[in-house]
Amino acid sequence: MSREQRAAIGEAIVRLERQFYGRGPSSVRVSVTEETPVSIVALSVDSLTAADRTLSELVDIVQEPVTAYLAQIHALTGYGIRVFLFDEGDQTEIESGL
Repeated sequence: MSREQRAAIGEAIVRLERQFYGRGPSSVRVSVTEETPVSIVALSVDSLTAADRTLSELVDIVQEPVTAYLAQIHALTGYGIRVFLFDEGDQTEIESGL
């Protein structure tokens, strides 16, 4: 995938978030794997809405320092998944604390 294609994905994400959430991220970083199956990861930076700020209190349940918290609810089944991301530099604390 070309740099232009990745940039177009990032721009579309910013535009859609602004349209639907009232504000968009300060930037979007798009990564693409080169092997099959191909996956695209779009990281939005500084895109918290008021609801997101409230939900971020869940981070306290896991313990600091959480670098990112991701949540998704499936609309049909109601299943939810939460992913807590830790910075590499924090790995020692995580291993000893959990």
